[in-house]
Amino acid sequence: MRGLFILTNIIKYDILILGQGREQRLKPLILLKMNTIEKCFAAGIFAISHQLLTVLHRKKSVTKLFGGTQNGDRELWEERGEGGSFYNPHSQESVTKKIWTTLENAFSQNIVQEHYDRFNDLVQYIVSSKLSVPEIHLVIESIEEVGIIPITFELSLKQKTNVDFHQYFYVITTAYTFNKDRNRIIEITDLERDVPKNDHDFFCRDTDIDETQVLNMYDVSRGYRIDENTGEEIKINVAHKHKAALDGYIINQERKVS
Repeated sequence: MRGLFILTNIIKYDILILGQGREQRLKPLILLKMNTIEKCFAAGIFAISHQLLTVLHRKKSVTKLFGGTQNGDRELWEERGEGGSFYNPHSQESVTKKIWTTLENAFSQNIVQEHYDRFNDLVQYIVSSKLSVPEIHLVIESIEEVGIIPITFELSLKQKTNVDFHQYFYVITTAYTFNKDRNRIIEITDLERDVPKNDHDFFCRDTDIDETQVLNMYDVSRGYRIDENTGEEIKINVAHKHKAALDGYIINQERKVS
């Protein structure tokens, strides 16, 4: 008897063999997981003139680089109660639809329609760039969490955290956003001036995020900043793996200068 198994989880099976009037039950076997969509975490390092774009998470007030998890196949999204957010990164149509939906949620449908041609230029550039699964997810999470649209970026760190799970940290070199006061899409060249303000320029739909932060990257690296008025040290509680990724970025930047 021949059979075809399509697996999405690691499952133990008792295999029953039939043939020639006899049965034989084999000992349980472990069959390897075969996901069609890579499960991963993707985050962005966006720094200009030593200023770094970060997010403050509500849980334990932890400062992190913006980003999030691509859960993999549809059933894994559904298991987390996020089935409505699923998209297929291997389908150009699905990716395009996901980006447009994320843009409309972040900037409002009216804004996106009013500036459709410019948004469409950015979407078409992204979709035509043949991005990997984590790169696509970086773009989507960047729009959702901090309201920026990254266009050019390069991998800074890839680390394996589980049998079938990697974390990717990308250095973003070019990004755009919508500025409500100027009523146009702009390239971000100064973080303190250009980063969109939540509930004004865009709307962060991630309930885990308390606020967007622009901090000195060296302060984030050492885990504290100095209060300008009192001279006191104010702790910055930074997620460990995000700090490690930032430290690696700083070392690489210093090597380029020297």
